[in-house]
Amino acid sequence: MLVNRGPPLGDDSSNSNDDDMGEEASNGKQQQKDAASTRADFPIPPQCGVYYFEITIVRGLKGCMGVGVCGKSVNLNRLPGWDRDSYGYHGDDGNFFSSSGNGVSYGPKFTSGDVIGCGVNLVNKTIFFTKNGVHLGIASRELTHIDDLYPTIGLQTTGEVVDANFGQRPFRFDIRPEMEV
Repeated sequence: MLVNRGPPLGDDSSNSNDDDMGEEASNGKQQQKDAASTRADFPIPPQCGVYYFEITIVRGLKGCMGVGVCGKSVNLNRLPGWDRDSYGYHGDDGNFFSSSGNGVSYGPKFTSGDVIGCGVNLVNKTIFFTKNGVHLGIASRELTHIDDLYPTIGLQTTGEVVDANFGQRPFRFDIRPEMEV
């Protein structure tokens, strides 16, 4: 699966040097706008116990993207984690967002060339992330609606390209220890 977000609709020739569609400074805070997310067609199977997928950042530019999971009714015009029943690790700041526009410090930033993994343990209701095969620790122990979570990728800057691996190829991270009870 290749996700590619094209340029915005309309004439943007007046901002030909501005490739950032989603960040806007306002009193030193990042504004949450103009993002686009996509989610898997099917939810994580509740009987799987532990579910894991990886996203390779083919072209990340400013890293204004998120990887995570969300419920079926979440607004796909925002990055993962910004809305209720949505959880996401963001590349531009390394923060983890859990059903809120306010993130918490979690891991390193990520950009082009990085492989970001997202793991969900449905037994203990936790979510963790990996970067380039390294486990970053548990991001949250409070997942809700675990019977209706979808893998989700959100992009916010024109030209970002990612490649998703849901197990059709070997993972960079060795998921086997996470599956042991």
